[in-house]
Amino acid sequence: MDESAGEQLPLLLTPTDNAVQHVLSDRHDEVLGVLGVNGDSPSGGAWGQYERRSGLAVVFTVLFLDSILLSCIVPIIPAYLGADGTSDWKIALLFSSKAMVQLVMNPVVAPVVNRIGPQLVLLVGTTIMISASIGFAFGTTFGALLAARAVQGIGSACSGCAGLTQVSQMFPEDHLLGPSMATATLGIGFGVILGPPYGGLMYSYTGKRWPFFVLAIGGFLSLLVQLWLLSRPQLKERIRRTAAAAKVEMLTNPPESIFTLLKDKNIRRSASTLVVINAVIAAIEPAFPIWAARQFGTPPKTVGLIFLAASLSYVMGTAVGGAVGLSFGRKRTAVFGLCIGTVGAAVLIWPGTRTSPLESIPGLICIGTSAGACEASVNPILASITEQFYPSSSGTVFAVADMCFALGFAVGPLIAAALYAGDVAVMYLTTAFAIWTALAALYMSTIDEEVCTKNEDVDDTNEVQPSRSDTGSGYQVYEDEAM
Repeated sequence: MDESAGEQLPLLLTPTDNAVQHVLSDRHDEVLGVLGVNGDSPSGGAWGQYERRSGLAVVFTVLFLDSILLSCIVPIIPAYLGADGTSDWKIALLFSSKAMVQLVMNPVVAPVVNRIGPQLVLLVGTTIMISASIGFAFGTTFGALLAARAVQGIGSACSGCAGLTQVSQMFPEDHLLGPSMATATLGIGFGVILGPPYGGLMYSYTGKRWPFFVLAIGGFLSLLVQLWLLSRPQLKERIRRTAAAAKVEMLTNPPESIFTLLKDKNIRRSASTLVVINAVIAAIEPAFPIWAARQFGTPPKTVGLIFLAASLSYVMGTAVGGAVGLSFGRKRTAVFGLCIGTVGAAVLIWPGTRTSPLESIPGLICIGTSAGACEASVNPILASITEQFYPSSSGTVFAVADMCFALGFAVGPLIAAALYAGDVAVMYLTTAFAIWTALAALYMSTIDEEVCTKNEDVDDTNEVQPSRSDTGSGYQVYEDEAM
């Protein structure tokens, strides 16, 4: 590569008039070639095998730590605050506060990821997660714990959006995209698995502080690894080239806003699946420990072990969904996962007939499998849509996915608190879960099959191709359909 060309290129990336934009548009592939980046895959081509493996490992670790911090409070908070007489509504508000903040922060984080790239945003998210862990460790009142939970929401918005964006950039090849996304989301799965038993056992034997101290130490070690990777000259050069290519892409194809992306029916239908399945999980997390404690006197460590059995199914669903999604069909995998969730909710409908909380495990296993299969299928679908139609909006698309995750976890605990008043209300709650997942399966089944994979070998003449509007305001994607 000509070093002089590389030094002069940043001057092209700060245009002061429309003429420069026209030049960049006309010479788009040539400019990307100067950067040493494949024009068909502007992000992935700049990454070597070592950087891909290390980057995926970093994303996995950060999502794992964030998820274990999210779920380890499931047995801790109801027992800790419940002993002080804190109301169910306050406990539900604490559970949902993280997701509420995350929901608000995602539209702020997305354009930052689009502009500067995901690496630095992921670093900031890790730092904030460490701060939240320390806040949980030292917080003793409802207000302090609520503040720590809200701070975690800011960090999750950064790490969730940046992490998935980084994976989609490192693995743009369609045959690698599904498995790599599944690997990244397995970090979430393992965090969800280990969180409740980890929190329950640590709280029972060491008290409230040590579970969060250990997570803060793990986050700090992850932060050191990220700083070391970013200090490597070769990786710094690759990140610089990728960021420069992203700026070229933003000039020739300006990124779309979140609201514009939600007009795309395929994104909207994929997003609705994430909202429904995460709302079901988020409602169960506070409701089940309270129900088990009141009905059977179940201690926190037992609640944690019950969630361990249920959460193992999440990892199984994630692994299987990512592996078979490309051959069986990602849409069909997601729909099948939602159907399993409907079965699981149906199994939980009659809690009043149970003599032990262990009898709820089969239903929880079905719901965990459903969540894993859906997330392992929907995230690659969103990445495929991004690569095909919104190449400069990857940060925004995954901000939409993260917002759906946050929305589900924001409304789930509140719905559970509103309906929970005993066995009859739990029956209403689980019946609602069964109806939601069944309707979501029907809605997801209407997504266009051709957007679920890149279909690079399909003849373009046989496809309906989205195109930019004449005004440049956005993509006119399937405008003939209202939904």
